[in-house]
Amino acid sequence: MLFLIALFPLLGFLANGLWHALFQARPVRSGALIPGLVGSAAIGTSFFASLLLFVRLKGMPVSQREVEDVLFNWVTAGNLSIDIAFRLDPLSSVFLMFITGVATLIHLYSIGYMENDKTPAKFFAYLNLFCFSMIVLVLGSSLPLIFLGWEGVGLCSYLLIAYWYSDLEKASAGKKAFVVNRIGDVGFMIGMFIIFAKFGTLDIAALRALVRQAQEAGAAGADIGMITTVCICLFVGCIGKSAQLPLFVWLPDAMAGPTPVSALIHAATMVTSGVYLVARMNFLYELSSMASHVVAITGLATALFAASIAIAQTDIKKILAYSTISQLGYMFLGCGVGAYAAGVGHVVTHAFFKALLFLGAGNVIHGMHQQQDITKMGGLKTKMPKTFLAFAAGALAISGIPPFSGFFTKDEILWRAYSSPEGSVWFWALALLTSILTAFYMTRLFSLVFLGKPRFQKSTQTPGESFRVHEAPGIMVIPVQILAVLSVIGGFIAIPHLSWLEHWLSPVLGQPHQSAAVAGGSGMEWLLMVVSTAAAALGIFVGLKVYANLPRVDRIKERWDWVTGVLRNKWYVDELYGAVFVRPIYRLSLALWRGFDIAVIDRLVLGFGKATVWTGQTARLIQTGSIQVYAFVILVGILVTAGYLLYGVA
Repeated sequence: MLFLIALFPLLGFLANGLWHALFQARPVRSGALIPGLVGSAAIGTSFFASLLLFVRLKGMPVSQREVEDVLFNWVTAGNLSIDIAFRLDPLSSVFLMFITGVATLIHLYSIGYMENDKTPAKFFAYLNLFCFSMIVLVLGSSLPLIFLGWEGVGLCSYLLIAYWYSDLEKASAGKKAFVVNRIGDVGFMIGMFIIFAKFGTLDIAALRALVRQAQEAGAAGADIGMITTVCICLFVGCIGKSAQLPLFVWLPDAMAGPTPVSALIHAATMVTSGVYLVARMNFLYELSSMASHVVAITGLATALFAASIAIAQTDIKKILAYSTISQLGYMFLGCGVGAYAAGVGHVVTHAFFKALLFLGAGNVIHGMHQQQDITKMGGLKTKMPKTFLAFAAGALAISGIPPFSGFFTKDEILWRAYSSPEGSVWFWALALLTSILTAFYMTRLFSLVFLGKPRFQKSTQTPGESFRVHEAPGIMVIPVQILAVLSVIGGFIAIPHLSWLEHWLSPVLGQPHQSAAVAGGSGMEWLLMVVSTAAAALGIFVGLKVYANLPRVDRIKERWDWVTGVLRNKWYVDELYGAVFVRPIYRLSLALWRGFDIAVIDRLVLGFGKATVWTGQTARLIQTGSIQVYAFVILVGILVTAGYLLYGVA
């Protein structure tokens, strides 16, 4: 039954792909209802099957909670043997349920959002293929099978981001995502090569057993350098896929795709795959404190860096994109300090509120007639009341206000960053600062979009043309409302010390590390919880206070223009990469093309062709059609051969 979870979206991809090939190959206007229902039914069935398997897993003894489904042998070469095999355990079951569940809501939402698209069957085929690849990634029993799904979501992200490929900017964004992810994937592959060279297997269960045996024999310490190298190589792949420093630049540009794609990539699928891989390979990262510190520091630096950029952006989707990068940094911080369950918990709650925020932003864009600039909005509270309430729940959840879902998992990461042996007070302080910035920029976004007076009449309305802001249709509002409910109550699965999620994941992830100095120090934990809540409230208060007076905001921008300019231009990272990498590589490629490809390769190939033509034209001269000439040539040939045999051999 396990393979059926992946099979259903694959069938949805084939059905919609065939529908597109037969009836929608030409850009003819057609409705999104039928292909949307097919795609939604496919991933919805996978969600239902995931729930059934979760119940089955829950009924098993704790030590035996694992289901494996071996389909066939994929690769056999020497000592290398790889099966197409799916394995379900507590970790993969959690990812599977929220991936398929949130993806089902996004598919349903897309029926309304893509109603005017000319090729919706192709769009839903890509969505189903994306989900299929992500399911393979999560259920893969070996690193190569995980990598197959890993590359699949990379391909689908390119197809979906560049879905409207006739727009050059959108096409370039898709290519950028594809290329940057390939850079990180090199690290993943090198890590796999080293693992196979050292352990002779790429099956994760077998690898875990070998590592445990080495630990018991005391041999793991001798190979700590190799393990550190493997962990860092795998993490390089995670940096690319989960958009961490320095390979984060593709994710904001991915906003060029349709809004449901942004929600799917940012909330529940592709960007969380890096966190999944680190959590899945926790038995290796636990052996290398250096690799764990690299994960934690990279995540913390990314969280703070992205939050600072989000403060100055004006595109509603790009603000949410940078918030995704920042929240992913939080997840890696949790994993880096040994709190893998807290990191995974934040993946789950983030899927709820980030999907809500992106789909809510899609409602705003739809209602504002494709306007994405938040400075040209305002006053939508009364125009879009349902989206307003749902978006408010998402904003409070990501800000870390209790009892919304983001509070529990974010606070747990902050506590572990302080209390774990791998953590420090500096980790906690910088993560707390990031939390304040998150609350501030989300309040800024919420205020400029929904509160205050409307600013879209003058900025958007064409003379003589009416401009009416409207609420999204029911098919787009209902998924947002469901996600709003999950954003309110979803965090209760991760209540500290009562965490169902931590208990469920413990057979795979173990218990979180805790410093002996703070073990049992519930007083300090409660104090830090109050501090983090107060910090989030401070960010919201400052945001409301500042953006209640927009003329004052304009004066602040003018006074601190150099600061806001740097943040608005994303610390000029794209410009730096362009100057250091893109343009030099382009110039080198151009020089090699002109100086070697054209001057050497082309001339060599053309030279062979010209030589062949010359030889043929020369040989034609002796083809006269005269029997006497042919007889004379044969006679000369016989005499030359006879002379060689008589005198040459002698």
